[in-house]
Amino acid sequence: MKKIVLLKWTFDNVDGGEKVAINLANELANYNDVYLVSLNSSKLPFYPVSDKVHYVNLGSGRKRIRDGFLSNIMKLRKFIISNKIDIIFSIGVSTNLFMLLSSLFLGIKTVFCEHTNTKFKQPGLIHLFQRYLGAKYSTKIITLTKEDRENYITEYGVPEDKIGFIYNWIDTSVVNEIYDPSIKKILTVGRFTFQKGYDILAIVASKIYDKYPDWVWDIYGDGNLEIKEKLQDIPNICLKGIVKGTENIFPGHSIYVMTSYFEGLPLVLLEAKQFKLPIVSFNCPTGPSDIIRNGVNGFIIDEFDVEKMVTKISQLIENKTLREEFSSKSNLDVEKFSKDMILDQWLNLIESL
Repeated sequence: MKKIVLLKWTFDNVDGGEKVAINLANELANYNDVYLVSLNSSKLPFYPVSDKVHYVNLGSGRKRIRDGFLSNIMKLRKFIISNKIDIIFSIGVSTNLFMLLSSLFLGIKTVFCEHTNTKFKQPGLIHLFQRYLGAKYSTKIITLTKEDRENYITEYGVPEDKIGFIYNWIDTSVVNEIYDPSIKKILTVGRFTFQKGYDILAIVASKIYDKYPDWVWDIYGDGNLEIKEKLQDIPNICLKGIVKGTENIFPGHSIYVMTSYFEGLPLVLLEAKQFKLPIVSFNCPTGPSDIIRNGVNGFIIDEFDVEKMVTKISQLIENKTLREEFSSKSNLDVEKFSKDMILDQWLNLIESL
């Protein structure tokens, strides 16, 4: 049994990255001694943490990454030494520097887990610097897709044996076996941030309302107030806020739409497949093309072709039979997102380090 840290800047947001990290910690804790460590949470995690996982918040609330930089490193280093940690997983780019500096000269294995992709360049040099450090100095790198693994090899010269990719999994313990194509509701789930492309969604939703005013577009999530206010102005959009449990969100809808500018491997699309929803998504980097079979169980739209997205959503709205056909094929390729298979990949990685 190894002692493992899953390190993230915060675990109190409501987003796919934190949900994936907590679910992974919960499962790994059945085989290893697992610590879920936050550097800057202001409250307890939104998603349930297993009693077998040690949750630790080393921070004291919302701060910028550069605030308390040295103290965070010292606190983390002290924690690593006192708990005799074997492996640290940096969940996302923002904790790479903390992971690497706090473990310096301790002989600890470090794993950089990329949760977006190399094509996304966040404004400012800090993000790029942290990604570079993770690529060059981590013991191992894990991306969410094969495409992004290849990007790291090409862009950063990472040796092939240093980098792998592991998909997010589909939790088949919660599945809606019934799909009702007669329901006139579109669904989108995601935090109100730039990444999710709500500015584009607002345009698409307005055009859909003009053509099909009896169709409702439900959005689950919260975040940026300016984004929220713009969405509220569109008649067919219904803001549902934050709701726990996919089983309380995905049923009762007949189409799922994603307008993101970038992703890693979007958990919401896996959940849409899980609940048998036809999907319409931009082919953003990265993930949609790994999940959707274009024209078979969804539509992949060239980024960021608003008119084509409106056309394909309209095609599904006007064709109930097509919605049923797409829904019936939603489980195609689901085996590559098998929880048991993906968990085995993580356990094998841990044993190899």
